[in-house]
Amino acid sequence: MIPWTHGCSRIFWQYRHGDRRSGTGTAFSGAMKLPSALFFAVVAMVTLCMPWHATAGAPTDQLRARIERIQKIVTAVDARPEDRKAAIAAMDDIFDWPAIAQNALRAQWQVRTPEEREEFTRLFAHFFALVYTSKVQMGQAERFEFLGESIEGGRAVVRTTTIMRSGDERHVTYRMRLHGGERWKIYEFDVDGMNLIENYGAQFQQIVTRGSYKDLAKKLRETSAALEK
Repeated sequence: MIPWTHGCSRIFWQYRHGDRRSGTGTAFSGAMKLPSALFFAVVAMVTLCMPWHATAGAPTDQLRARIERIQKIVTAVDARPEDRKAAIAAMDDIFDWPAIAQNALRAQWQVRTPEEREEFTRLFAHFFALVYTSKVQMGQAERFEFLGESIEGGRAVVRTTTIMRSGDERHVTYRMRLHGGERWKIYEFDVDGMNLIENYGAQFQQIVTRGSYKDLAKKLRETSAALEK
C-alpha cells in the first residue's frame, strides 16, 4: 500500500498505456496515482440513484446509507456497466462540485472565464467519480465506522474510520453543507489529517504554471478516457 504522505504526489496516470513502470510515461505520469485506502474513505459516500428523503441534521445517517449501498452494488459479482454509470451520476448528488473545483483550482479559479470554470468543474468531477467508483479499489475496504458528528447551522463535520482488509485504518473527516434543506453535500474532507483536494490543487497549479490551463484540461480528458476503457 502506498503511504498516504507520498501517495498524493502520484495520482492518475497508472491507467495510461505508458506509465512509470514501463519508463514511457511523461513527468506527469507518476504524479497522480491515488492511494487505494484513500479511495474507500470517499467512494463509500456514493448512492446509486436511489431516492433519499433524509431529514436535516442527519449527515451521518446519509453517509451510512450510501456506504451500504455502494458496497452492495459496486462490489457485486454480477455488477453491470450501467451500475457504475449510475454511481458516477449519483455523485453529483453527494459532492458540492463547484466548491470542490474552486478549492482544487486555487488562485487559477479567479482568472478563469465562466466557461472555463464550468468546464473544469465538469472535467474534474467526472475524473474524480471514475476513480472512486473503481471496483478494483472498492474491494479493499472491510467496513466503515462512524465515530461522531457535530452540526452548526447548515454545516456538519462527520468523523469516520475506514477499516481495510489488510487491517490498516484510515481516519476520515468529512465537512459537509446542507443543500435544499435536507441533503448534505461534501465540500471538503481529510484523510489521516491530509486534505485531498489541497493535494490535487498543488499538482494542478504546477501543471498550469508550467504550461497552461488548456494543458490541465487535456490531461483530465485523457485520463478520464483511459479510465472508462
